[in-house]
Amino acid sequence: MYSAPGLNLLKDAGKKTDTLFIELEAMELLTEMAPENETYLNNLAKRYEELKDGRNYLKVRQKLSALHPDDLELQGALREAAAIATMEEGGWDTDEEKSFTEKIKKTDENKVDSKMGDKIIRAEDDIRHNIKLYEDEIERGNESLDMYRKLADLYMKIGDYQKCIDTYQFIVKKVGTLDPAIDKAIEKAHCAILQKQADDILAAKGPDAEEKVKKIKDEIYAYRLGRYEERIKLYPQDLQLRYEIAELYWEGHEIEKAMEQFQLAQRNPQKRLLAIVYLGRCFHEKGQDDMAIEQFEKAISEMPVMDKVKMDTLYHMGITYESIGNMEKAMDCFKQIYSADIAFRDVSQRIDKFYQSKKKAAAN
Repeated sequence: MYSAPGLNLLKDAGKKTDTLFIELEAMELLTEMAPENETYLNNLAKRYEELKDGRNYLKVRQKLSALHPDDLELQGALREAAAIATMEEGGWDTDEEKSFTEKIKKTDENKVDSKMGDKIIRAEDDIRHNIKLYEDEIERGNESLDMYRKLADLYMKIGDYQKCIDTYQFIVKKVGTLDPAIDKAIEKAHCAILQKQADDILAAKGPDAEEKVKKIKDEIYAYRLGRYEERIKLYPQDLQLRYEIAELYWEGHEIEKAMEQFQLAQRNPQKRLLAIVYLGRCFHEKGQDDMAIEQFEKAISEMPVMDKVKMDTLYHMGITYESIGNMEKAMDCFKQIYSADIAFRDVSQRIDKFYQSKKKAAAN
């Protein structure tokens, strides 16, 4: 999990270097980390208002209003924000000169749907059209880092992974520091290049295809692990990173390393229960089933709602009870899941098998 002091430093650095996307990303992460902190929300609202970003200004105003539904001043500010957002969506602008971001939204001028802007662009032709617009704008001298960031995102969407990497690395060089979000984007693009190589090998169905693909998969894992270990060195207090690298260690069957990181990740309130469940699975993997059950019970005691996470935890606890031969308790876990979701994994088959074995035993 990000720390407030670290994010504030990142926000100030973004503002000082005129790197808007870093400044805004840090401010947004602050509000995600503390969704009821009115100082963070007000600062973000003010920044969006300054940038004339009506849509995001409205979103933040809605959050502030929800905190104090009876505050007439906040409700008035919300109505004003809604009016601004509506005017922006309709293309009503009193300024004669429009920014490039507004131009790219204007359908008649650029033949781009008004919803495209910063939203997900799905059609390949639309993505290529927007890439051309951004590249032309850069050619004309508009070299803002936000422009390059959007261009890199579009390269990623179209599958031009090397251009995506090159563009992000250009941003890193300009800023002078490696933003965590950009680091992850570069990692994603690099892994996509390797994955495409693996897909091409499988499609060609050549000799030793599976062995070659396994080598690429190993390379992807090693690369991702290396990137995460570097991030941990840079941000040792980031508990979200601790959880993510623990999942990666688990994926690579590095159980001891995974356990160490999951234990640290428990201090992240958003990942606490998931980390406990994973610890239980680690203990089960090591054959320490009594300790595994303790972890599962601990997690379940904090899960009042029978959602997917709780069902998943009950499932793993049921499997653990099965492995030590306690079928009654295993079935109790599976029955709880069965009552909530009959189609969850293979619970139905496990229960049927249990009752069939009981009938068979009774018949004998």
